[in-house]
Amino acid sequence: MVSWSDGFGSSSSSDDEVRKAPATMECTEWCGLALNHPACCEHRSPCEKLVAFESTDSGRRFLGCAQKDGPKCPYVEWVDSEWPIPLKTALNKIWSMYEKELTDRLR
Repeated sequence: MVSWSDGFGSSSSSDDEVRKAPATMECTEWCGLALNHPACCEHRSPCEKLVAFESTDSGRRFLGCAQKDGPKCPYVEWVDSEWPIPLKTALNKIWSMYEKELTDRLR
């Protein structure tokens, strides 16, 4: 299970890695602006605390662009380290099953 402590992990996106911010889900324990953290997105404003809801990153906390008006930048700084391989494999399988079920339903 995910650890919801407020400590920041050491895992973050590298500067040369181009990534789109992942889809997110609501989490009452990890939300709002990260005012006590020096991270700033490309807009030079405080980041928002978010939880990923996408692929093998599901459940991982990260800091992302908090821009409400206009386009969000792709800034992502992971707070939780990557999940262990067995969990990533299981998440990948679950998402594949979900996508197959969705495709079958649409047909």
